[in-house]
Amino acid sequence: MSNHAIEEDSQIKEYKKFIGSFVQKNQLILGDNLVGVYLHGSAVMGCFHPQKSDLDFIIVIQHDLNAAVKRQYMDMVVAQNSHDAIIAPAKGIELSIVKESVCRPFVYPTPFVLHFSAAHLNWYQTNPSDYIEKMNGTDKDLAAHFTILCHRGMTLWGKEIPEVFAEVDATYYFDSIWNDIENAKEDYVGAAFIEKLENCNFRTLNQYLNYCIKYKTYNVCESCSTARQDTDCVTLITVHSAKGLEWDTVLLSLKSFSIDSEASRLFYVGLTRAKERLLLTYTKKQQFLADLLL
Repeated sequence: MSNHAIEEDSQIKEYKKFIGSFVQKNQLILGDNLVGVYLHGSAVMGCFHPQKSDLDFIIVIQHDLNAAVKRQYMDMVVAQNSHDAIIAPAKGIELSIVKESVCRPFVYPTPFVLHFSAAHLNWYQTNPSDYIEKMNGTDKDLAAHFTILCHRGMTLWGKEIPEVFAEVDATYYFDSIWNDIENAKEDYVGAAFIEKLENCNFRTLNQYLNYCIKYKTYNVCESCSTARQDTDCVTLITVHSAKGLEWDTVLLSLKSFSIDSEASRLFYVGLTRAKERLLLTYTKKQQFLADLLL
């Protein structure tokens, strides 16, 4: 495990014990099937906030996991996420388990074996069998995660990042971003969105994306971290980006949801962002989703 790297990172060194415990439990449960444990996201990009951020992990394995191992693994993750024994970040952890065969050469959309974030905790606790059966598939977000991993990531245990992960083609990387913001015109109120971009020194979204292409720094968090610390305001955000976050009142637009397993997972994520009140807007095409709540 890269203890030295963690010690040098002032933002995450206080979680050294937590990260070390998590890595050891991965080794214990996954055994010889484990290829490596890797840290990505805000923890490696210089914009980690203990009260707002989670720790993001990619777990790479050689072969698929059976239901029993998945159950054992998820029980470990839930316990690790509970903050009972070891100091953990307020938002806990988010992770995806993927097979080595989809990392090099890179496969897009990227298949995953198992995924967890705080947004899914209630689902697993109330119906673990259903979670184990359904929490798999493909995730376009992994293209962005792998990109950050290749440029900024940290190897916590196992093979080094260049041995496991191929460079993600820029086409896939930006498609994964557009997948998150494809409804930005509807989701972001014009003036508020432009104001945030101006705070980041970019007047349009295209300017920011062109900046990423030109300099290949992919510093989404670093560039905009100061613009994301508003507290008393309306937050306009996609469901993908809302993973791990909560609000007292949530207005969820179902306009772009389709009939597939990915939409069902996003629908669940959107529903569970609300602490007290949930408001839905939808058309006749999405009536079936609203009916699930009746």
